[in-house]
Amino acid sequence: SDSVALTIMGLGTMVVALLLASVCLVATVVSLRPSGMALHRVPAFSWSMFIAGVAWMLALPLLLANLVIIYADLRGRPAVDFGREAVMWEQVRWAFTAPQVFVYAVPALGIAAEVVPVAAKVRQKFFPVILGSIAAFAMLGFGGYLQTAFAGGQAQAFFADPSDRWNDGVVYMLQAAVLALPVLILLGGLAGTLRRGRVRAPQGWMAAGLLSALLLLVAAGLNLLRSVAWFEFLGTSMDSGVADAVLIVALLGAAGGIFYWMPKLTGTKVANGLGMLGTLALLGGAALAGLPAMIAGMLDQPDFDTTQFVNASFEIKDEFEVLNLIGAIGFAIAAAGALLVLAEVARVSLAGDDDAGDDPWGGHTLEWSTVSPPPLGNFAAPVDAVMSESPLLDRREAATEDA
Repeated sequence: SDSVALTIMGLGTMVVALLLASVCLVATVVSLRPSGMALHRVPAFSWSMFIAGVAWMLALPLLLANLVIIYADLRGRPAVDFGREAVMWEQVRWAFTAPQVFVYAVPALGIAAEVVPVAAKVRQKFFPVILGSIAAFAMLGFGGYLQTAFAGGQAQAFFADPSDRWNDGVVYMLQAAVLALPVLILLGGLAGTLRRGRVRAPQGWMAAGLLSALLLLVAAGLNLLRSVAWFEFLGTSMDSGVADAVLIVALLGAAGGIFYWMPKLTGTKVANGLGMLGTLALLGGAALAGLPAMIAGMLDQPDFDTTQFVNASFEIKDEFEVLNLIGAIGFAIAAAGALLVLAEVARVSLAGDDDAGDDPWGGHTLEWSTVSPPPLGNFAAPVDAVMSESPLLDRREAATEDA
């Protein structure tokens, strides 16, 4: 039908736009670094966007190819076949479920790695290890090989047949097993930074960044549990529960980044109380939207399947209705949190008070060395050669030694 074709074209247009944006992000990080800023000295958030851009450039062309196949198949049939159209979702669902969905949350790890050292007011030790963990998480999240529509069923989990320890699902299981390790390494580094530092009053941006990384670790652990075939969780609502939680966590990390860089963008701080309220709403929304679906999946509630829906074989058992209601409430809370963040950003942007100063947080990276909001071109003259990942912290330490 025309409505299905328009939907496919709209999604395809969005994929093309994301691909072009990814190219711009990767090219910017590679070509516009100042003198002395090797890739291992790139700010953590810039690095995460660079890595995420590379990962998106690997996965999104596959999604675009799926959409082209779907569109050609749709236009090549003389009549509408609702059963066949329902299978279309199965051709693209790999892009919206684990492990691929974790790739969309890679920037949240970069935000956490960027803001925690600033909040602690100390240098991040083993910074290249932190960057490596972000890169490993993005690469381990690649899910383009899980083309279940062409494989004839769900992705095979390791030990799908307990008597066969080396079946086709070994890659999938190992991927799920290792996915949590980079997040654990990153959180260990951030925990050491917090222990060495001095956080006086917790800010909304620090809480949002750190909590997003913690929730990603929990989601990766639950994804490992989901992938073990002995438990038979694949194909249950645990699939969508993990994906929903990760996507809301990505929003939580984005909120932390907005709170952190808002003074630089507009010259005005986001109210810390409203920032914390938005953080808590997104945190609660992620938990309430994801966990009930995961629990229902452990109790054998099937995931929504379009082919089952068309065949009228998709049923919700009575005992799952409460869990599904809680999940719906979680989505509403997360939406309210996102709207609260957007409303506060709009208020701050329209206020134009410019009362935050050029560097209200004591930032470690170069953007905080120019005025807020920055002028056209950012810097009037070339900046000094960068000697570490924290050039502004280097300047403060040098000034203290000279004094």
